[in-house]
This record gives sequence, C-alpha cells and structure tokens, in this order.
Amino acid sequence: MDSPIVQAEGGSDCRVTVRLLDLMQKTHYDLVQENGQRRLSAPELTKEMRDNIKSAEIFLGRLPRDCYEDELMPVLERIGRLMELRLMLDFSGSTRGYAFALFEDSKTARRACKILDGYEIRPGHKIGVVKSIDNCRLFFGGVPKDKTKEDFMNELGKILDGISEIYLYPNAQDRTQNREEKWY
Repeated sequence: MDSPIVQAEGGSDCRVTVRLLDLMQKTHYDLVQENGQRRLSAPELTKEMRDNIKSAEIFLGRLPRDCYEDELMPVLERIGRLMELRLMLDFSGSTRGYAFALFEDSKTARRACKILDGYEIRPGHKIGVVKSIDNCRLFFGGVPKDKTKEDFMNELGKILDGISEIYLYPNAQDRTQNREEKWY
C-alpha cells in the first residue's frame, strides 16, 4: 500500500521521493543533489578516502530513465560494500541513463564489472557496466567559430589552472568538419 503522503499527492515524483527517504533511513547514507547529479554516500566516506579508492569506481550505462538509487543500491550491494552512488540527472530530475558507483576497493569494482555487465535490471532491459575512467574533461558548446586557442587560454586561464589539452570542434553535429588541436 502506498504511504499516506503518496496517496495525498498522487504523483510519481512524490513516490520517488518517499522511496529515497526510506532508503536513506534504512541505510543511513547521505543523499545530496548538486550539479546535475545526486550523490548517495556511505556515512564513513571522506574526501581522502574517496581519493584513495578512485580506482574502485565503475560506470553503469543503459539504465532505464526511471531507475533510481533505491533500485540500484540493492543490486550493487550484492557485489560488495558500496561507498558512493552518483546518479546523473537532467534538468527535469529524470535520470540521464547512467551512473557511477564507488566500491570499497578495486577488486570489488572488477567483480562488479564482470557480474553486472549485461545484467538484466528489469525484464528485457540489460545494463552495461565498465571500469570508470577519470578523464577530467570539460566541454563547451555554442562557442563562436572565430575564437582561437589563445582566446580560450586567456579566458579559461582566469579561472582554471593546469589546462593540458584543448580540442576545438567547430561543428559538433558533423564530425567530418571537426578540427582537433592540442595545447600542452
């Protein structure tokens, strides 16, 4: 039976909220939404710990657009201790069809890739799972074609340090018109 809150409100967003609140209460994990993602983190996870186990992160793709943390966490926890789940969201709050899961060690992450790649999360819906690779890339769209590398360097240098490469794509829709340039 639905909770009284869901019955009163009636919407699917409300049902998801109730399920996520229930998940937080059961697991004692923190749930924070920021910058187009929602982070479900184990209470003991610190920034230092996250940095030390970065190699234990996997990428989950081909997720249903209505698949949320309460459905993913039980599947992931069957593999091993889940330290963090980052679910990517679009502006409407729907999932973007992919997430990142951080386990307690890289051995568990490798096992997760083997077991979960091709896993049928719902009847007829298989997900793809691979090791996550931190590529530290930032993409800009709608940039005027007359902007040069020097223009980018001057503007980005005001707010970012350590830029190692820049690729300029004048036409993102037609890759044959792309030009590639590297900065070192």
